[in-house]
Amino acid sequence: MSYANPDLRAALEASPLFTSLPVVRDERVVTVDIATSTALAVPSILRVGYVLDELVPLIESRIGT
Repeated sequence: MSYANPDLRAALEASPLFTSLPVVRDERVVTVDIATSTALAVPSILRVGYVLDELVPLIESRIGT
């Protein structure tokens, strides 16, 4: 998950609907910065390594490996 700005993140995280999601309650949401979000949205051969370097540790930290 990515946010355009801190205010949007705060608003979403304050939402009862968002906080009621099992993935949020279980702290399994992975939040990425705008650079990683852009690399995912506009993939290229040059960005694959960057995205993997950024995402794999984040995902591992959420699933407990």
